[in-house]
Amino acid sequence: MKQTIGEHHLSLATAIKQLEDNYGCPRLIVEKYMKDYDKALGSIRSWGKHGTKERVDAINRTMDFIRNLQTLATDHPTYLQSEIYSKNTLLLLTKGMPHEYTKKLNESCGHADPFEDWITTIFDIMQECKSTNLSALSTGIGTAKFSKEDHVPNPKANQLSHNGHDCSKSNQCRNTPTGASTNPKNFDLNKNLNMILI
Repeated sequence: MKQTIGEHHLSLATAIKQLEDNYGCPRLIVEKYMKDYDKALGSIRSWGKHGTKERVDAINRTMDFIRNLQTLATDHPTYLQSEIYSKNTLLLLTKGMPHEYTKKLNESCGHADPFEDWITTIFDIMQECKSTNLSALSTGIGTAKFSKEDHVPNPKANQLSHNGHDCSKSNQCRNTPTGASTNPKNFDLNKNLNMILI
């Protein structure tokens, strides 16, 4: 991204203007953001461990990424809102995210919530975790060591669970167009995010 927009911009507006000049179509700008984010933070190893500069940088980049997408969705609602607030964006954001953060996300959102709420919740989680990581970074207290699960994908890491219910095994959820019901559900992000209501 630095090669594309440089480091001299004083605001998000001027940076986006530069991207528009370079790429023209807002949709191409979103694709560029997505590719850059995936390359930078699509793996758990890119996030570093708790209380490190790498973790704080990853959190800051995620927050900036969400801010940029929200700005684009607001500026180009007709073309970009449904593309930004989508299953693909949610999958991208959670792809390399540490398991403890996706756990917080599971506790806050249900499958009937719109994508925009999920993405806003991720931003809120990042804000909260940034504070604890900065504290650990500055004091050295609470800095974590890498564990096995930091490097080996957890089979449940990409599942969103609520109250022990599993939508993939529920006839009621499988037989409805959206999977919506009165209770929060547990579902596999990679297979069942299409059940979230937009």
